Amino acid sequence: MTQKNLRIWLLQQKIYTKKTENITYYHYMLICKALISYSISHVVNDDMIQFVTPIKEYLFGMDNWYLYELKLFNNIIYALTVEEALLFSRTSLRRLGNFQYFLEFQHIEQNIYTNLSTLCLEHEDFQAAKNFAEIAIEKAKKYTLVYEKVCSELNHAIARIKLGEDGNAYEVIEKNMLILEYLEFDSLHGHFSEFLKKFEIEVEV
Repeated sequence: MTQKNLRIWLLQQKIYTKKTENITYYHYMLICKALISYSISHVVNDDMIQFVTPIKEYLFGMDNWYLYELKLFNNIIYALTVEEALLFSRTSLRRLGNFQYFLEFQHIEQNIYTNLSTLCLEHEDFQAAKNFAEIAIEKAKKYTLVYEKVCSELNHAIARIKLGEDGNAYEVIEKNMLILEYLEFDSLHGHFSEFLKKFEIEVEV
């Protein structure tokens, strides 16, 4: 989603929140603000964390999680600490099995593992990032989620390089970065370009 689209979406959520006082629109407004903040620098920052804090508090206060709470968790993983994310993930992954016959299940399950992998990369826990990415890749293959598989393979390859397990990791990165470029996923391409720069990984892209 482009910054322009994010800002349009943010304005819509503000209007809906004011008109209805519905907590769903309020949560989406906060997520949108956090995404805008992240899209500027592709780095988790204090503003992002501040925006998602009310959502985090909401999730901590919920005894039972349903699809809505699972989606919320999935949308704010990137702004949590690793400890918070792992604590929440134990709850979310336990609850996911109850929704396996819902259409959204496969995407939520796969995205949680991909996002956990991304978070671990952000905090340079490369072994955990690799482990979560491996599960995410298998889920993407199982459900034929092409876009999600690309992201998971990139996370996995980056983690392998940082762990000294190169193998064909550089080729995997080159291939998937070209796919993102070809599909014109500019924001996502920028995100992974920043990751490669951060971890001093040089590839021909």
